[in-house]
Amino acid sequence: MAEIASDRELLARLGLTEAQAADFLDRSRQAVNAALSAESGGRKRYFRAADVLVLRLAARQLGTHVDDEAILDYVRHHHGARAAERVRTAFGALATPPDFSGAKELWVVVPDVIALRQESPEHAEFLKQLPVAHPGVGVRYFSTSSIQENVLRVMVLGPDKTKWEGATAQFTSDSMIGAQPPMLIANPLEAEPETFVLMPPGFVRAPLIKGGLVAGYLLSLIKTLPVAAPADDAVAAKKAAG
Repeated sequence: MAEIASDRELLARLGLTEAQAADFLDRSRQAVNAALSAESGGRKRYFRAADVLVLRLAARQLGTHVDDEAILDYVRHHHGARAAERVRTAFGALATPPDFSGAKELWVVVPDVIALRQESPEHAEFLKQLPVAHPGVGVRYFSTSSIQENVLRVMVLGPDKTKWEGATAQFTSDSMIGAQPPMLIANPLEAEPETFVLMPPGFVRAPLIKGGLVAGYLLSLIKTLPVAAPADDAVAAKKAAG
């Protein structure tokens, strides 16, 4: 997609009118209109980096599909690299998917996968693809009940075993998992595991959550079971799910 040339074009990319922008930024419509009209005369950009973040959140709330990289390039060009990085990371609003390329093991806490699939199918799809997207990484899913566990098995393993070369997945369930938010823990048994929690935009790194403590609790729930062959496990899970 072509780069954004002006604040007025930025609004168009976000699918917002001047009136909507004024409402979301708590400014008068006349002020926004005057600023954008003056822009063509060489005036510097009206929207600050923080304004762009608010407008991007508004566009997300309204369901507008936006090219986030184009928005970040615009902020970077007119407000600097540090401002663009703040916009990218603020509240996880423009967070990119976590990078697990260096992980050896990944634990996935998903208390209610049935609700997740209904309310946030894109996040459920992300969780589903983890073993195949990261072959060689041991992925274990934690859920609240045998029903949730079976749904996870069917969702994750699927019918196509050709995609599973080098990929593994294990499943554990316990009612106490419901006390945890949806989260991902990378290298959970190491001294300082990375923890990511689910927010509306996706899984966002949460340095204040002590992944080691959560991992220690989860470790107590794990049963020592062999990893079933993906194709056989998927068939068994489908039968159990009815």
